[in-house]
Amino acid sequence: MKKSIITDTKLTGRSPELIRTFFFGATLVLGATLLGATIAAGFDATYIK
Repeated sequence: MKKSIITDTKLTGRSPELIRTFFFGATLVLGATLLGATIAAGFDATYIK
């Protein structure tokens, strides 16, 4: 999926900044999701037994 997105963007002539912003946003969302899952797992382990 990532390769096709990058090639499409290059073909349409958009700036690399847009790609960088897109991947930065995706990384932020992924990181927040992982962090939330970790906190939830820790909370479950600590308080729900």
